[in-house]
Amino acid sequence: MAGETRTASVPETAGATYSWSIQNGTITSGGGSRTVTFQAGCRDNVILTVSVSKNCPASSSKSIPVTVSTAVVSGTQSVPQGGSAAISAALTGTAPWTLTWSDGLVESNITGSPHSRPVTPAQTTTYTATVVDGNGCAGSASGEAVVTVTPPAPQLTATAAGRTQVDVWWTFAGAADRFDLYRNGTLIYSGQAFSYADVAVQQETAYWYQVRAVKGGTASPDSNRDVATTIVFEDATLAPRAPIRAQHVLQLRTAINAVRAVAGLPAVNFDETIAPGALIRAVQMTKLRTGLDEARAQLLLPAVTYTRPAVATGMGIQPADVMDLRGGVQ
Repeated sequence: MAGETRTASVPETAGATYSWSIQNGTITSGGGSRTVTFQAGCRDNVILTVSVSKNCPASSSKSIPVTVSTAVVSGTQSVPQGGSAAISAALTGTAPWTLTWSDGLVESNITGSPHSRPVTPAQTTTYTATVVDGNGCAGSASGEAVVTVTPPAPQLTATAAGRTQVDVWWTFAGAADRFDLYRNGTLIYSGQAFSYADVAVQQETAYWYQVRAVKGGTASPDSNRDVATTIVFEDATLAPRAPIRAQHVLQLRTAINAVRAVAGLPAVNFDETIAPGALIRAVQMTKLRTGLDEARAQLLLPAVTYTRPAVATGMGIQPADVMDLRGGVQ
């Protein structure tokens, strides 16, 4: 083993003299006797030669393999931002070892293998190490531990700010180098802001948005999705006793079919004609709800919580029914 002290000997010959020499090592005692003590070098083979002189001098050499210490690093894993991980090094050779890690930590007097240590990286980090054994010889190191630090997912909200703009903003409880914002799965913004005004939109069209946080090259899970439809509803807020007019329902039909389009679903065939002043029937409201619910499920959006879970035949349509549907598309 590298750096170890060993002995070697030859059979005794009466009246002979002995002379030892060494390559990649040091003779510490017995250089003039038949038994020699030597310390191996840290690398390469030890070449030990002895000359025996009496009537007819003779010599012999032997190559002694030197095995270096090793350290194999492992512990690749993923942790949430702020989380800790245990990484380790499997060690061979002569203890105690000294490990010098790639993050600058030096650990001395290590007596057991494998040796573990905790790490809490701020971002994704690759750890390696070098090793020196108990004889002061540098060993061979291999392997790595990649600790992937995943930022938390942001929370996103999108809402139409008119017919030609969607305002998107998000909250984030972590550390990030940037945020990547996607519209319908296409990257439209990458930067450090927590909001974005999307003006590259068309009228009466629905879009879904999602954002990721990125830290040290590692992206967070996708945020929640949210949908926004560029339609301006007549009578933006309906008071509890406000009348429900045909235009309110016609606009909802347009908006819900826009959401279905971005979800990849066919449009609902709203075949009922609603004349100005006509009574809005429960079946029409139910059809709107079904069309919207299917689209939101397809987009992986949460279901709408309706103020009235069901609108039965004979029940009057209330402003809350309309406002619930608007909330599901805006």
